[in-house]
Amino acid sequence: MPALTLILDDLMPFADFGSTAEEGDGSFSLYRNGLLTEVVPTEAGYIVRTPQEPEQLLKNAGALLASSRFADLGRIAQNQAVVLGAVRMRSSPVPITSELKQVAGSVPDFIATAEPWKALDSWLQNLEQTKQEDSIDLLLIDGPAGVGKTTIVREAALLRAESYDGSLPLIVQIVSRGRVLQNISDLIAFALQDVRANLTIRELMVLIRHGLITLAIDGFDELSDPNGFQTAWSGLNTLFEGARGVATILLAGRETFISTQTIQRQLTSFRPTNDRLSSLSLSDPYPEAARAWLLNQPGWNADLLTLDFVEPIFVSKSYALRPFFLDVIAREPDALRDSEPPASDLLTYLVDVMSRREAQKFFESLDPPNGNEAIKVYGEYVGRFLEEVARDLAENQTDALADDALDLLATVAANGLLPDDQIPAVVQRARTIVFLANDVQPGHVRFAHEQLQQHF
Repeated sequence: MPALTLILDDLMPFADFGSTAEEGDGSFSLYRNGLLTEVVPTEAGYIVRTPQEPEQLLKNAGALLASSRFADLGRIAQNQAVVLGAVRMRSSPVPITSELKQVAGSVPDFIATAEPWKALDSWLQNLEQTKQEDSIDLLLIDGPAGVGKTTIVREAALLRAESYDGSLPLIVQIVSRGRVLQNISDLIAFALQDVRANLTIRELMVLIRHGLITLAIDGFDELSDPNGFQTAWSGLNTLFEGARGVATILLAGRETFISTQTIQRQLTSFRPTNDRLSSLSLSDPYPEAARAWLLNQPGWNADLLTLDFVEPIFVSKSYALRPFFLDVIAREPDALRDSEPPASDLLTYLVDVMSRREAQKFFESLDPPNGNEAIKVYGEYVGRFLEEVARDLAENQTDALADDALDLLATVAANGLLPDDQIPAVVQRARTIVFLANDVQPGHVRFAHEQLQQHF
């Protein structure tokens, strides 16, 4: 990847509040963290001088901007590794299928691997080697809800953070987090806050332009929401113009909402002569691959795969072939031995199966005196509690709840349904329900998947 030449506009955002960067006599100067900082371009790189600190020579503009005296990307990488490491993928991934299409410009081939985030990381590395200046590389990652778009981008970001040495850009993933996706700048600010990055959006744009950070906009399909369609596309066009240099931007969304044709039509800032556009389409695993994967999971065997209520999972286009639901199913083989008839649709059936399993877990941990009757009550409680959580998230346009708010909703759902002496234990147990997962924000919980939130 070509290293860009440092210009005054690159340093302006890094000047202390109320001050500015200046250029003169072959050097730049600015106040940074209260210190007068001089940057001198030389044939060997950039010399940085500050009072009472040793002179530093950095090989190019990227190394200068990434250094501890400016963006301090090493510290941001450490923070990312901590935050994303808490929600890393720990089980073997479901074998999804993928296909890369070149839309505008020539890009490297995509070589699929068992861990798709490693394949994405390798492809991005190869892409870096073929960049040209004054350009943007755009990759649209599309696929149905639950196929793993968010997970793949998050795991690739974690991979970069844990191995960061300055040679490859970090990946910053921004998500809507339940808000209407209109103001991209706000979402970027939230993402920077999540990893405790002491960066402004203007500073981030400089880093993206120099190829030091790859921006990944997750939930990109929400740009087509009629409440914010024009505003969002306008914001995206502004972002692209500001990032032009050697930038890479990933756009992830559902294939039914967004397409490369829409991007080319709406992104008036896209320049076919310089920019490249490609799409990575993710799909559910083939039924045979899903069977083989389940057989390798604890508690599964060939007999279980042929049961009446398990066989429909492997019908082509089945909702249960989505990696998220396959992963949930894999952890609960005993729950699918149930002989009760399925609900009207597969998603509802899977939710019902898992709800009954959760009710059984409440019974086992609390050991109430009224036996099977208690299991039915616990099942009703699980549904009522998750409905309260989904309603609260929707009303507040967010996708995560603080632990204390979750405890309050768990208490509200239990009142009038469960005996008072059971409520504290039930509230404590409610946090571990399979439908919920820890959020990247410490002390927050979210639905394990957006389709579950919509269901409840």
